[in-house]
Amino acid sequence: MQEGITNTAIDEYTAELLEQFNVQILHQVPRSPEVNALDLGLWMSLQSRVEKQHYDKTSDADTLAKTVDEAWNDLPIRTITNVFNRIPVVQNLIIEHQGDNDLVET
Repeated sequence: MQEGITNTAIDEYTAELLEQFNVQILHQVPRSPEVNALDLGLWMSLQSRVEKQHYDKTSDADTLAKTVDEAWNDLPIRTITNVFNRIPVVQNLIIEHQGDNDLVET
């Protein structure tokens, strides 16, 4: 399990589960290459769909929430699959570059 640079409080139950299943928490160093699926494309895909569907920026929050829900439900499974398939590629690049942040996204 990986978490960001901020220390997150872990309750006793979670700590027991982590120990039971031998889960190690790795802290991500500042400016590390990103391996979070949301940041690797899901938010961008969703935002693009919402902006195309939600033309009237002055409408209320309920309308926007409905638009986000519709965009999420209409997001092609292929888009989600592509994002998750990108994770091991990025992880291998991180290993190849020894965790350095000198990678340039192409």
